[in-house]
Amino acid sequence: MRLIRNSKAFDKVAIIRIYIFENILSLIANGNSLDFSSNMYMERILALRVKKEFLIQLVSLISKKDARRGLRVSAVQNGRIHQNIFSVNKFQVSVSVTNLAEFIYDNILFYPTYWKEIDESGFSKMKLKEQLFKNQGNCICPYCDSDEDLTLLNFEIDHLLPKSEFPMLYLNEKNLFPCCQACNNQHYGKGNRFLNQYYNLYKTEIGLKVHFDLKKELKISGLDNVSNDFIKLIQLETRHNKELFANKVQKLAKKIRKDLKINIKNRTYLDYEAPHYYLIKELYEKYSIEILEYGRIDNPI
Repeated sequence: MRLIRNSKAFDKVAIIRIYIFENILSLIANGNSLDFSSNMYMERILALRVKKEFLIQLVSLISKKDARRGLRVSAVQNGRIHQNIFSVNKFQVSVSVTNLAEFIYDNILFYPTYWKEIDESGFSKMKLKEQLFKNQGNCICPYCDSDEDLTLLNFEIDHLLPKSEFPMLYLNEKNLFPCCQACNNQHYGKGNRFLNQYYNLYKTEIGLKVHFDLKKELKISGLDNVSNDFIKLIQLETRHNKELFANKVQKLAKKIRKDLKINIKNRTYLDYEAPHYYLIKELYEKYSIEILEYGRIDNPI
């Protein structure tokens, strides 16, 4: 018998946090660290042998004191996030508690066989991505403001408040958001992550502190040191310049050229005598000359 039916993606993240992660900490805090008989969610995990021995080893390394502190920190931090308050104080928790949160996120949250056992609708990383994509309401990466790579198929899931500083928010559905692969790969790494003041700009908006100069190539400069360091860190100028920029122009050029050719060729004899035909022709010739300076068009009209 399945434990839940057709729950939403965000609900499933919460289920993993409450009924597995926090439940394990509660058992440890009460001196029953390996007694999962009362937790059907944990029983299903152990039955499927999702790195069972490693999970038990992680649990055995957590002391009662560390478990109790983890639960207190979780109550405070997750409570604020669920009130949509993202100004959250940092509290130290043990490495063993952090490692357990990371293990559950990486090995259980998106484990499809497990979800087939407990929920008839199943669950996957793609389903969570669909929910995040829908909630964000656009396809813009919040790090670099780019929409070039952010699609449902290839965006990455990141944590707004970083996992290294807020491990108790590892499994909070409201702390997850989509970003492009390039930005995520710039600072991704296993183990404990350090807080980088340029990546975690959730309290600072640098959009009005950046100057863009677009001629034959793109030049991006910041109006202060933090903005300049952020631009360098995610290689904003490199990623939006050269081939990326040229390819985007070329793609638009091909579409415009194709549309204009079709438009002109479909004109009747009387249309050729009409002023708008010559206007289109003149504008297209000017456009071709401008684009040719980039060396991207081979066959203008």
